[in-house]
Amino acid sequence: MNSGSSGATLYPYAESTLTYKYKPQATIEWYTRYGLEESDVATSVYRKTFRTGFEIAHALGAKTNLATMVYYSYNEYSGPSAFSENVLEITLSATYQLTRKFSLNAGDTFTRDFSRMISRDYARNRIFGGLDYAF
Repeated sequence: MNSGSSGATLYPYAESTLTYKYKPQATIEWYTRYGLEESDVATSVYRKTFRTGFEIAHALGAKTNLATMVYYSYNEYSGPSAFSENVLEITLSATYQLTRKFSLNAGDTFTRDFSRMISRDYARNRIFGGLDYAF
């Protein structure tokens, strides 16, 4: 809803996270968010977005952590060339604690954007790895 001559847009916003600890070192988390976001498309001022997803994190021993994340979002873009898209993202990752401050991490993220705008419809697979330092 437009609030008048100022051009500001009013829209409801909600966000929630529910975490369930099913073992001492393992959790399932459900995240949901609904609201306006800045657009990443030049012809659109904002987008209405609904996001939801699950993350399962599990420790294997004292040094290794595994995580699986599945997220879905539905985006409606405003503007003269309005369109919508559905985005699915799946991530598998592992972390190994080398010392108290250093850890190694690696993973794979698959993203699929099902967009009505043909230039934004894509599938991508990213493999990552790194060294983290906590201070």
